[in-house]
Amino acid sequence: MINRKTEVIKHLKALPSFDPSQKSVAILLATYNGAKFLSEQLDSIEWQTHTNWRVYASDDGSNDGTQ
Repeated sequence: MINRKTEVIKHLKALPSFDPSQKSVAILLATYNGAKFLSEQLDSIEWQTHTNWRVYASDDGSNDGTQ
């Protein structure tokens, strides 16, 4: 079984670089027991046409390995 935390970290490292000199979008991602959905959520964000963004993820005390 794939370690979800490792999978998400690899995904985040592969995302485009953030350019602070350009207009940007902040994406707030709140999750509770959402480990199995994180990769799909990040894919959806990555597929958007605007490429200068940051994701801020917040876990609300999950007990499924989401961190």
